[in-house]
Amino acid sequence: MFNNIGTTELLVFAIGAIIVIYILMRVARFFFRILFFVAVIAALFYFISGRSITSFFSTPTIEGLFEKTTLTNMYHNTCKGGTATDAKCACIVNVVYSDLKVKYTDAGIKDLDNNKMLLMVEVRSSVKKHASEMEACLKQKGSEGLKFLEILKDVVNKPAPTPQK
Repeated sequence: MFNNIGTTELLVFAIGAIIVIYILMRVARFFFRILFFVAVIAALFYFISGRSITSFFSTPTIEGLFEKTTLTNMYHNTCKGGTATDAKCACIVNVVYSDLKVKYTDAGIKDLDNNKMLLMVEVRSSVKKHASEMEACLKQKGSEGLKFLEILKDVVNKPAPTPQK
């Protein structure tokens, strides 16, 4: 294969190959630095907020609201016992908690908090029951409430899963 190539041409080919390898290594190093920088930022974000970056790009769900807490804890701590005015608390959590307070005793709500599947069934039922009230409240909250409107429409339009024993 290299029988017809002279020494000069072989030398030029070798120098060209070295230059190409050098350029590829520089480009790869640049991309790996960027990738490392993005990974560090994502890790810091995760450790500070406790949520992954992909949670901002995924469609919110009613289960996502109660993923790391119970309804009672959310009502008393995050929503300050019903006095918080943000969209999630004022329009969803307070309404659901009030509805479940009518249906269940304190012990019953505690049992719901311990059984996530049954809690989600009851939350979906409550959301469907008060959908028009919640929708009006969320629309009043402006852009903050609009992201929760998607959750509301998802719950109202999809059939509720049945609890498994």
